Amino acid sequence: MASQHFHCMTRFEVLFKVILQQFCYDFMELTTMATFVELLFAQLNRFGLVLLSSDELNVENERFIFEFLLNLMKETRKTNKNEQNQHQKMVQMMKCVRYSLFNGDEMKEVVNQLMEIFKKEEILSFISENRWRYPRSLGLALCRNISSNILGISDFDHVRDPGCLLARLSFEPIVPVGFVTTLHDRFLYLCGGEYGIGKGRWNKTVWRYDCFSREWSEIGTMTEERRHFALFLWRKSLVMVGGFGKYRTKSQTVSLFDLESGQTSRVVNLPQLEFLSQRCCIVDDSLYLFDCGDYHLRQIDLNSMSMESPDGRNVSLNYDCQSVQFLCLISIKSQCVLLMALKNGSIKGILTESGTSVLELSLPLSEKSVSQQIEIIALIGNWIYASMDDDGDFRVIKLNVKTRDICIVIDQRPSLTAGDHVVLLPKLASSEYHSSRLQQLIDSC
Repeated sequence: MASQHFHCMTRFEVLFKVILQQFCYDFMELTTMATFVELLFAQLNRFGLVLLSSDELNVENERFIFEFLLNLMKETRKTNKNEQNQHQKMVQMMKCVRYSLFNGDEMKEVVNQLMEIFKKEEILSFISENRWRYPRSLGLALCRNISSNILGISDFDHVRDPGCLLARLSFEPIVPVGFVTTLHDRFLYLCGGEYGIGKGRWNKTVWRYDCFSREWSEIGTMTEERRHFALFLWRKSLVMVGGFGKYRTKSQTVSLFDLESGQTSRVVNLPQLEFLSQRCCIVDDSLYLFDCGDYHLRQIDLNSMSMESPDGRNVSLNYDCQSVQFLCLISIKSQCVLLMALKNGSIKGILTESGTSVLELSLPLSEKSVSQQIEIIALIGNWIYASMDDDGDFRVIKLNVKTRDICIVIDQRPSLTAGDHVVLLPKLASSEYHSSRLQQLIDSC
């Protein structure tokens, strides 16, 4: 009986996760439906708070969520006679808003609206508790050498202004070549690289950048030398895959770096592969590797660090391989998708399990842009971020996996160099609002 109960609960959890994902995708449409609003309020603790707190909530901006909740509260106050219970629900729901995404003027307006419903102490309390929450939207930043031994992070909007740096990190003797980064919550992790290719001097320090305090900290040391490798965060570990090691040889290992202990916990050897660092991804508890030599997909169980499919299974591209400019693996809705950037300026995605096409988009390129270099930066929520560089003309676009919409995020020429590194960071619109500032703002209302 116990095992049956456990199995039933597991199936329920899986079903709940699927339903939650669908509600996140359709949130803006659902808010116009009276039945959904009733469900959200009636099942607040079991469902509503989980949905409103989700990082995958598909909204244009945080203001939409705030206005929706505010209007919902005003309407329900007119019909609900249990004022005490109603007020408690209001506080819980307003804690789900990401106030750190509002700028100064927006924040003043938000506080004014909240003052109509809540006490000063309540506003200060739940906004202060909420301000470190992971933002739903991200902004582009650039890691670039500002001198031979100093790496700077600058907001892309101010990339030409050398004085507008979010942070700087000093290296000795020079900034390493082939370092990699990955983002999780408010932290950017940076590690690896060689102080000059072929010099035999390696950066083995693992650095963590706090996007809110804008400070670097050293959290541990790598056991292996690596550059130009793939870096992922899985549970409480950094997963380091492939790349190049000593004597310019290809690394055939996967390492797990424990963030709590600051040490490498496990290492597994890989078969001889031709894959590049961008051609791997993590889906649930498995690491998938795409071999560009024989077009086979291999899978590693990260729990046991064992190769589940050592021989791999063939993935049919259904395209002339010479037309494929860039390949990468990416996780979309708990499925492994092979994403291809083609030379004709389109992006196509196929499921590795079945070979089914799940994505096909044409990019907004000029006639001369067939030679454009296209690379996938990341998948955040519904959006695939991709960078394009054609003879110094740099553009960043984002493509909606569900609606097929395409938005140009960056369209400028900031004189990028080969060592520049495009990264995604949480937007810091109002990270300067600490408790004392909030108290002054509320008192002035």
